[in-house]
Amino acid sequence: KGKIDDADRPDGEDVLKRIEATKKDKWVEKLVMISKKAAKFLEGRAPPEGINEAEFEELSKVVLATGAHKTIKGHVKAWQRIERWARSSGIPEEKLYPMSTQTMIQLVNDKMKANCGPSVIPALRATVAWISRRLSMQQPDLKNEFVIAIENKVIEERGQELRKAIALPIDLVKAAEGVVAAWEDLYPAFAVFLWFILCMIYASLRFDDALHVKRATLEWREEGLFGSCWQTKVERKRRGTKFAVPNVSLSDEPWLAKGWQIFNRMVPEGRDYWMPKIVDEQTLDDSGPMTYEQFVFMQREVFEYVSAVNNLGMKDIIKKLTARVKLFFTATEKYTASDKGRGLNNITVYGERLYYI
Repeated sequence: KGKIDDADRPDGEDVLKRIEATKKDKWVEKLVMISKKAAKFLEGRAPPEGINEAEFEELSKVVLATGAHKTIKGHVKAWQRIERWARSSGIPEEKLYPMSTQTMIQLVNDKMKANCGPSVIPALRATVAWISRRLSMQQPDLKNEFVIAIENKVIEERGQELRKAIALPIDLVKAAEGVVAAWEDLYPAFAVFLWFILCMIYASLRFDDALHVKRATLEWREEGLFGSCWQTKVERKRRGTKFAVPNVSLSDEPWLAKGWQIFNRMVPEGRDYWMPKIVDEQTLDDSGPMTYEQFVFMQREVFEYVSAVNNLGMKDIIKKLTARVKLFFTATEKYTASDKGRGLNNITVYGERLYYI
């Protein structure tokens, strides 16, 4: 029940890749518009010998399109905010193309006065550097003493505001492991999703990294589940980054094997992403991958339910969960293959035994 029908799925395996390519095209066009605006104030570049104007324009677009779509989107949106700030501050466009050091100082000073968070000024410096490189224009002095002094002052005053991945409570993880099997018949789609989150926890994966896993690369072995991310935040050349989800448990429940069985029953082969969208508690929609927004919403929903039925009272912690790397411990005791015998029974996590299933 709830299994995705092959006949209902779109053709081709590279669904996620096509979706991201479409999004990338949108933001590259916006970057091209910024480039054309900048050209009015910058000295024109002559095409290399043997390259005509039309070819040079196409090659320039290839340069602008280099990189991940989220990187391009993030810097373009940040630059658009800088343009709006300049207009509202009465700063002419020629002060942006290229941006002068004085304008950069004024920008970060205004952000400090507006009580910006500690990550804002470093992000602004990164965007100004990125846009300047893409448009081949001179950068302002991003290490100017005033810029750095303002950045350090903001970090010193508001450094504790930096967001970090929430460490999931041990009791919540243990309860979730037991729920995977319990939901097999009544809520199979939620069971697959909760299993997916637990895999992220034990493999220390970001949501975006875990999403970029081809179904065919997942391999079950006695030691656990092995796979490869075809793209990650730090590896964009698609050579593949391997990971492993160990066949261990805090609750002594075989959650990994049980979830793998449900996943195989519900999710067919032939896609370039791991987790499909969720329709309801019993149905998955394999017309495309789960979105970031649905992931954040659904993980809070399922964990709130797990917390409620187990009387854990963790609603406030669950509200803070994001799609960052999932963690539930900082370190474990060292062990060797000779130590484990049948399993990792000598390993503890904050005093909890970690069972090898």
